[in-house]
Amino acid sequence: MLDINTNKGFITEFYGTQEIAADFALLKEHIGNEKCLMALARLQQCMGMDTADDKRASCRSITLEIKKVPVPSKCARGTKMKYGVELTVGGRTTSIYLRSTHATMIFVCTLLRHKAGQRLYRGEMLKGVEAPAAAWFKGVYNFMFPYAGMRFEKWFAQLQKGDGHNLSQGKCNCNAMLKAELPQHVAELCELVKVNGKCGAYYKVGIDAQNIIVPEELLRVVGQHNLTCAA
Repeated sequence: MLDINTNKGFITEFYGTQEIAADFALLKEHIGNEKCLMALARLQQCMGMDTADDKRASCRSITLEIKKVPVPSKCARGTKMKYGVELTVGGRTTSIYLRSTHATMIFVCTLLRHKAGQRLYRGEMLKGVEAPAAAWFKGVYNFMFPYAGMRFEKWFAQLQKGDGHNLSQGKCNCNAMLKAELPQHVAELCELVKVNGKCGAYYKVGIDAQNIIVPEELLRVVGQHNLTCAA
């Protein structure tokens, strides 16, 4: 009889722990794939954890809303409201402020394009203010940061320095914040992924487009521009 406590590796993929783990390949070799999957489901049930199907169902229930969230402030009031995102999973809500302008812009712009069935190409954010997409980015920027001390044109130029180093750093910072605030399987669905497509690299998220909620005012702003979304 196999001792699951001495065969490490398998549950780590699901739960990030090796405290109780079984080697999936070894189990499959001994008892077959179907019985192995049944054993996994039974083990998860005994451990009081969600099954893989439960996790997929939970992921489908994720909603992500672009909205103002409370941010700690040094002033006497304690908090102030700034644009970020609010995620709801299984009735539990988590508000996330992404802190940096770069992280917020790349994430929100990716969500907006995904919501519209379009792609956010990396190259679009590395072109000058005269580029067709720049007006779209400016509309998003001015909506998200209406009282910013830096004008859009200066910020956009700053984003492009060092062959897009700030853009890459913004993506990394965004994903780090999501991973710090969300369960692993939820963060993995929401995090920014760079894909090398035929027309250039673009960013994507795994959450269903229909589950992304955008303020009506922001929809009106981005709807003023007819984009071809070329890299």
